[in-house]
Amino acid sequence: KECYVALDLTAASVAILPDSRPPYENRTFHSFAVDAYIEEWAPKIADANLSVLFSNCLPNTLDTTVLFSDGREDTFVVTGDISALWLRDSTNQVMPYMRFASTDSDLADMLCGLLRRQARSVLLDPYANAFNFDDSEPLGHQDDTRSPPMTWGLFEGKYELDSLGAFLKLASAYFNATQDASCFNFNFNLTHANDDGNQRSSGGSGVGGSGSGGGGAEETSARSLRQRRRRLRGEGSSSSSSSRTGSWFDALAAALDVVEWNLQGTQAEEVFAAKAAGTAKAGSGVADDRGGDLEWQQQPSYRFSRDTDVCTDTLFSGGRGPPAADATGLSKSYFRPSDDASSLPFLVPANAMVLVELVKIHGLTTALAADAAAANTTTTPAKIRGLGLRALLLAATIEEGLWTHAVDPTTKRIAYEVDGFGSRLYMDDANIPSLLSLPYLGLLDLPNHRYKPLLSLPATNEPPSAAAASAPSAVAAAVAEAGDNLFSRLRCESSSSPSFSGVVCFAPLLRRLKSQAESFEGGVE
Repeated sequence: KECYVALDLTAASVAILPDSRPPYENRTFHSFAVDAYIEEWAPKIADANLSVLFSNCLPNTLDTTVLFSDGREDTFVVTGDISALWLRDSTNQVMPYMRFASTDSDLADMLCGLLRRQARSVLLDPYANAFNFDDSEPLGHQDDTRSPPMTWGLFEGKYELDSLGAFLKLASAYFNATQDASCFNFNFNLTHANDDGNQRSSGGSGVGGSGSGGGGAEETSARSLRQRRRRLRGEGSSSSSSSRTGSWFDALAAALDVVEWNLQGTQAEEVFAAKAAGTAKAGSGVADDRGGDLEWQQQPSYRFSRDTDVCTDTLFSGGRGPPAADATGLSKSYFRPSDDASSLPFLVPANAMVLVELVKIHGLTTALAADAAAANTTTTPAKIRGLGLRALLLAATIEEGLWTHAVDPTTKRIAYEVDGFGSRLYMDDANIPSLLSLPYLGLLDLPNHRYKPLLSLPATNEPPSAAAASAPSAVAAAVAEAGDNLFSRLRCESSSSPSFSGVVCFAPLLRRLKSQAESFEGGVE
């Protein structure tokens, strides 16, 4: 029989909860600034249990999940229960430490290493959500059938728009915290070393992979942090013979490519695929393929299939997923932040997050273009400014799409997912990004905001009682009220500063920005 014990943690003068931090010598990273902050504030928390929770939780990422090499070149942050790096998770895991980076140089170096690791990961495959430490073993979901194909550097290849949003968010947050432009000035080998020096690809053929349905989690978790730290530092590893290099700005361009590409609807992608196969009708108007020598650059569209009995772990319709309308202004996300498949292709909270981060990237690139420490012979100030302009144009497109398709014009209810054909899914997900997190994401400027049940849906099929109807649930009160127009309260102000935290009202500026892009010397590339 199971036994449940209820603990009353309110106003406890003596802690019931234990101090669960690892011994100092077993912690994966040390920050004197974080430890000093805990020592200063933990004694001031009156409730003993809350004080212990604070002391245990704030440093947990540093204590248990950071694999850090000497210097600023690389940092690998595992998600916790699986020894792989998720773009979303690793960004969120380190965000609480940004406030300490300006006073702790070792911590700043660790964050710089993560920024560089994420850039390498995005350029390796911007459609992937999770990455292995290196490509020396086929860990993770190598049996998935996917386009672009799985490679050994990937742990999982689900395309989630907010993963790219997390990559953008880490960059602007790091620069705001440190004002360190030099972290962005680096070139790296795209892949880690293999025994034979080549990037390995499974292509869904199951070459020694862990099988479907997450069978690789246990195998990956068994790899000790200590062993991975040795390999990250280069102890006992072979040297790479790969000559392919990249930079953070190349990764930014790749992220913009993918977000822009997925503005297309299903029909446009199918026409492109037919053209690539030489069967498209003349005059289809579909652009040529993206080119490049990376696998993901050669693919006409994203596909994902997994042999599983969990319907949310794969995409239907031959791996294509739900159909999307053309010309919505929104960018597709085939999977949600929960790693579950989307019911409709345009995930509203993810588009909202990316909108905010694209604006911040415009401010970041403006600052980096003016800072000699960020530029080099391959990344000129003109190229950096061009990337920023691309980000701003893309943000303008997404902002129009959100207001046009995500908000019901009559009820002002905002949907969680839409397809552009008129279907809207009203729900929320216990993750970030979510509708509940819109103020946290920076989308809604609400200095004295109040919440109302814009997503009020009964918990059961039974009609809600009068009392229940008048009391919003935690998720029903998910969307902040921002006047009659949910998106009209976006702050209209200059985005020239990298520390700009508001969101520009883009619709009135869209025509002028497009004109500027067309006349930009050398093009926006």
